[in-house]
Amino acid sequence: MLNFKDVHLEIAEGTIVSYRQFIGNTTTVRRLWVENWKENENGQWELESDMQVERAEAGSISNNWKLKNTFIRKIGKINDELITRKYNRYSFVF
Repeated sequence: MLNFKDVHLEIAEGTIVSYRQFIGNTTTVRRLWVENWKENENGQWELESDMQVERAEAGSISNNWKLKNTFIRKIGKINDELITRKYNRYSFVF
């Protein structure tokens, strides 16, 4: 059985995908999070948004994922925007 733990991938510049566990025979990921970073005018990277997911299940041949218990935070200059969803669909390429 294919099984990965504690993985961190930069899938595009400024986009980091991490997960606690991937169970290959079920295509299930547990504790997935995605961080989106943006380079500011001073050349420093700042967190723009992050998404945390309790469980993600992949489509068999597509990049479409079914996400369970999703928490999304968009960083604001003064206040952050928070979004929670019980179920969500998302497309990843990694």
